Amino acid sequence: MPDKYIASPQIVCSPLGEDMVALNPDTGKYLALNPVAVAIFEMLREPQTAEELVSKLTERYDVSHNQCMDETTACLNTMMELGMVSAC
Repeated sequence: MPDKYIASPQIVCSPLGEDMVALNPDTGKYLALNPVAVAIFEMLREPQTAEELVSKLTERYDVSHNQCMDETTACLNTMMELGMVSAC
C-alpha cells in the first residue's frame, strides 16, 4: 500500500444526485461514486494516507475503524486501477 494517495488532476467529475461520476479522459474509464467514495475523492485533492482518510471518515460516519479501513482500501485500489488516484 502506498504511503500517500492523491487524486489525478485530469479526472472529470459530474454530480449525479448525492453520487458522482468520475471519468478518466486519458483512458475513457469511468467510475460511479457513492457519497462516501465522493468524500474520499474530494479529500484526495491533497495528499492523504489511508489512515488519514479513515480517521476523517470515522469522524463523519458511524463505522468501525476496521470496516472503514477495509472499505477505504478497496475504494483506493479501484480508483488506482482506473487511474483516478495515484501514489505520491
